[in-house]
Amino acid sequence: MNANWLLVRKSDDRAETGQLRTAPLGRMNAATWVDRTGRLWLFGGRADYGSHDRYFADLWYYDTTNFQWNLIHESPSSTDFDSGAFPPPRDWPSCWIDEAGGLLLYGGGQNNAILQDLWRFDPSLLKWTCVSKSPGETSITVPSLRWGAAQWRTADATVVLFGGQGFQSDRGRVAPFNDLWIFRPESGWIELSSDKGQIAGDKRPKSQVGAALCTTPHDFWLVESDIGAFRNGGLTSGDAELWHFDYTMLKWKLVDACGNSPERRNGATFFAMSSDKLILCLGHGGGILCDDLWQFDISKQRWTKVDTLDTPMPSPRSCPATWFDAERRLWLFSGYEGEREGPLLDDLWVATGSAGAAAPTGW
Repeated sequence: MNANWLLVRKSDDRAETGQLRTAPLGRMNAATWVDRTGRLWLFGGRADYGSHDRYFADLWYYDTTNFQWNLIHESPSSTDFDSGAFPPPRDWPSCWIDEAGGLLLYGGGQNNAILQDLWRFDPSLLKWTCVSKSPGETSITVPSLRWGAAQWRTADATVVLFGGQGFQSDRGRVAPFNDLWIFRPESGWIELSSDKGQIAGDKRPKSQVGAALCTTPHDFWLVESDIGAFRNGGLTSGDAELWHFDYTMLKWKLVDACGNSPERRNGATFFAMSSDKLILCLGHGGGILCDDLWQFDISKQRWTKVDTLDTPMPSPRSCPATWFDAERRLWLFSGYEGEREGPLLDDLWVATGSAGAAAPTGW
């Protein structure tokens, strides 16, 4: 079983200025949401142009019924940011949807700084509201501020969040996390696994940035990033470790997979094709962009590399924007494609036949 990829929109190579754009500029690490009407929302992100980075603060939505991008607002001016009417540019924030259907935007990074604000966008009023400028200003329970967390959002607005990097007061410095949180609109955020007070023998994934996370109807699955071993000095290489989180026991388990395994990578796309099959593709590992596709058979505990020679699929990239809609289709937009001058790819793909939007049961 494999994902059936369809190219919905080719990349638009028009210049950034001087011509009307009909889609967002290419980027990586953008915030994404799927609202109650099925629209795919995208905010912010970052583009690596080789000689400089560009951070975005524009807001778009994609209508899956008429296959069109719609611009809500461009990246505002510094005056607009100072007025408190719009959130500043950022990449890799945490994002979720509340019980009233509002789009929440939290933290993220900009120029090596981790932002501390929490924003809410009302899709019916088309208006941003700053909920808090720092964690101490709100009574809402939220994960510690961070950048680069692995996130998984399901069709019922459940969000699972793991790791990332942020300021840790007990260490007095910025450091990666390995905690696990779950969000449901009706109950808010709940911490399932803390990165504090780990007992001997209680194995869990390393603290890391850029891991890949997905859910099946009864489990959480995590593929470690190649920037996971901060305790050992940074980048790592070798086979990717696959972890399984049993949320009945609230414990992690390292999967002893059979056969060859995919190489460790960050910014990969990871999703469930069925309750028994997981797909891992794309990402950045070993110093290169990955063009391979792997399938993990849960019942057999085995990775298999899939031949994609004659299979249409997105070109090599990492950290694309992704969404799962109510029809359990995976949508994928843009991503990091290596250092280059000029706009990144802004193509849009959809994978049918996935089960990745299935929400975990029992919570």
